[in-house]
Amino acid sequence: MSRYRNISWEIDGVLANALVGSDHPTFIRGETETLEFEFFTDESVVETTTTFVLGGEDGSTLGGEDGGTLSSDGQTGLDRYLDLRKLIEYTGTNAIGTTLGGDPFVREYLTERAEVESRLVKIVPGDDVRLESGFWVAVESGTVNTRSPGPVLLSLDVTYLARANEYQTRDELIDDLSTPITQL
Repeated sequence: MSRYRNISWEIDGVLANALVGSDHPTFIRGETETLEFEFFTDESVVETTTTFVLGGEDGSTLGGEDGGTLSSDGQTGLDRYLDLRKLIEYTGTNAIGTTLGGDPFVREYLTERAEVESRLVKIVPGDDVRLESGFWVAVESGTVNTRSPGPVLLSLDVTYLARANEYQTRDELIDDLSTPITQL
C-alpha cells in the first residue's frame, strides 16, 4: 500500500494531507468503497494555514448546504482528523438505494444532537489530481486506524452518489436524490 504524501484531498471542506493506497479512487455511482486518509502531524511537515471553505461562512460548523463550511485555517492535522472523525460517530443514519427505474435515492437521518450537519459530503482532490472534479458521497461508516506513535489515519466507507460538478450544493443533491416513497 503506497502513500501519496503530495496529493491532498478535502472532505466536506476539511483538508486531509493524503489518500493512502491510491491517488485516484474508483467512481461507480451507488458502489461503496473504503477511502483511507492521512493527516500529517509531524513537525517536519508544514501545516497549511489556508482556509478551505467550499460554502457558507468561514469557521462555521462541519457540513453546510454547499458541502463544506469548516475552516481549516491554522488547524493542525490532528485537529482536522478529530473534526472528520465525527462523521463516523453516526453510522447507519443514511438510507440509500435505487428506484425501480435504476436511479439512486438517499435519505439521511440525524439526531438534533449530532455534531455534524450531514453525512452527505463532497470529496474534492487537490490540484495534483487531474481530470477529477471530485464526488458527492454518503459516509456509511468508518474506522479509526491511528496508533501512537504512527500516522494519523481515518478510513471512511463511502457510497458514491454523484460527481461533484453535478450538484453545486448539498441541498441540490438532496432535492434531486430524495425520491418520494410513492415513486420507488
